Amino acid sequence: MQSWRELFRQLKQRGVKGIGMVIADGVDSVHKALREVFSMSREQRCWVHKMRNVLDKVPCVAEGEVRAALQVMYNARLRDEALRLKAEFVANYEERYPRAVASLEEAGDLLFTYFDFPKEHWKSIKTTNPLESMFSSVRLRTDAPRRIPVPASGAHLVFKVLTYVETRLHRIHGYKLVVETIDRMQHCSQ
Repeated sequence: MQSWRELFRQLKQRGVKGIGMVIADGVDSVHKALREVFSMSREQRCWVHKMRNVLDKVPCVAEGEVRAALQVMYNARLRDEALRLKAEFVANYEERYPRAVASLEEAGDLLFTYFDFPKEHWKSIKTTNPLESMFSSVRLRTDAPRRIPVPASGAHLVFKVLTYVETRLHRIHGYKLVVETIDRMQHCSQ
């Protein structure tokens, strides 16, 4: 938690006044440090990581059925519908797969924070995958040490890869609404 807390504190010292939302894979230290340093921030748990965690706790023969139930919940159009589907999931599986249900319930309502944002953003903010994809592009190109003879070359390569990835930001759904959404969130919190 110390390193996350330090990261958030450094961001604050550099002038970041607040973080609208953090999408994380459930690492407790991220959430605790965020609440401590940027207490007004929203939190969204990564659906992809949560589904993997839940599916890891069911036998292989039941994976298809459980995955289908999770995907229906993931694709819900309204928060009430998603919460109803979660309650049904718990009722249907808590006796057969208590560890899977406990894993799902551990995330609480943080799986549904995305409902507070414009629908156009939902696909991109339910999961950490867009960010992980960007970082894997950098890792792919910087893995082999012989590709980077000197540190300056490495920094240049990372810059070029991130510049290229940035041109593809349109893949983040609803990206044009981000500024408007942030303004609305700031207005509501005042």
